[in-house]
Amino acid sequence: MPSSPFLDAIAAILRNMETTTGLGAAYHDATDPQARRANRTLCEFCRACFDRPDTAALCRISCLNAATHSLASGEAFYYTCWAGLVFVTVAIAPRRIVRGGIAIGGFCAPGDDASLRQIVPDRLPPQSTRHDRRFFSEKLKSIRPIGPGELRGLGPFLLEATFSSGLNRESDFRRQADRYAQQRAIAEAAAALKKRPLTRLPIRAEHLVAAWASRAPLIALRRETATYLAALLQHCSWDLLRFKAHLRVLAATVTRDRILKHGEWSQPSQHEMLLLSRLEQAHHIDETCSLVTEWLAGLRPEASPSPSIEHRPLAERVTRWIQDHYREKVRLNGAAREVGASVSAIVQHLRRETGKTFHQLLVDIRISEVKRLLATTDLEVSAVAALCGFSDQSHLTRVLQHEINLTPGRFRGLLTLPRLDNL
Repeated sequence: MPSSPFLDAIAAILRNMETTTGLGAAYHDATDPQARRANRTLCEFCRACFDRPDTAALCRISCLNAATHSLASGEAFYYTCWAGLVFVTVAIAPRRIVRGGIAIGGFCAPGDDASLRQIVPDRLPPQSTRHDRRFFSEKLKSIRPIGPGELRGLGPFLLEATFSSGLNRESDFRRQADRYAQQRAIAEAAAALKKRPLTRLPIRAEHLVAAWASRAPLIALRRETATYLAALLQHCSWDLLRFKAHLRVLAATVTRDRILKHGEWSQPSQHEMLLLSRLEQAHHIDETCSLVTEWLAGLRPEASPSPSIEHRPLAERVTRWIQDHYREKVRLNGAAREVGASVSAIVQHLRRETGKTFHQLLVDIRISEVKRLLATTDLEVSAVAALCGFSDQSHLTRVLQHEINLTPGRFRGLLTLPRLDNL
């Protein structure tokens, strides 16, 4: 591998691991089969694996698979390699894309050395000779046992080393760890709910909102949220469209609570519309659950206050302006004049911060309001169209079919919303 600032940082971590822990470490790159390693403390077995192309490829595959799991969980990942040896790997993902993985390992659990001598010869590549089997069996003598406590301590240490080096961003991994923990909590809650028929949600939306607005322990709030989301998913038969529709009840509850507490309408309504716009872009249930949980976390008393209007990001200011004017004939030039920015600046910021054009954002906000009215009122479709800035009922129907492949009547029929007092 040619030298570069990135690889220099990798080499520094490997030296640090070697000096600090006295254990061997290696880096496997996603695009280059040549591994980087700390040879001085690497065990003889691992060194022999790296020196042979077919076994080195097996080591690399194991490490890169572990790196993928590490990024997904936001934590160090513990696993056994092709030979049954214990390793811990942390993904190297500067932009949340796995570029490689750093592994520390070549251990065995206490008492497992005898079983490894039976496993390794059978797991060598098919082309291996009898001499190869004897060679690797002999190298197993260099493997040292490691206890659970020492092994668990290596993961956080390696993870912190990647943060301090700048190779990974701590915020990315912490956020992903929170999401992964929430996914597990929802799965556990869903498993528990399967044991009994669900006649009503175990936690009402208003109680959940009040809990997040209190100073309750964060771990308890996340557990309650996971239970609420799992029950809602069960009620919706894990259908993403229905799940999103029901989340509007929770969003409306939050908005109502903040308006009643603070006496200010615009900001809570804007935050609700921004959430609904982001939910529209979520294509998976776990992504949707994460968005809702992060939004609820903003209700915590210690959450940072919102900046004043003039200091908010341009995309947020434009979104707020559209929210205030979506019932009218909205034009990009008019928005530019009102928010004090050029048309090109708005186009650029919206693309970067929302991934949408001005027109797409306008349609999203109008459709979000259409869905809210269809879900929570008995208004005629023609009245909904007029209230949401569409020229007539036919115009609304065409746009809604294009966006979600449903007519207004079909969308309203899919909701089958439970009574609000059960939520």
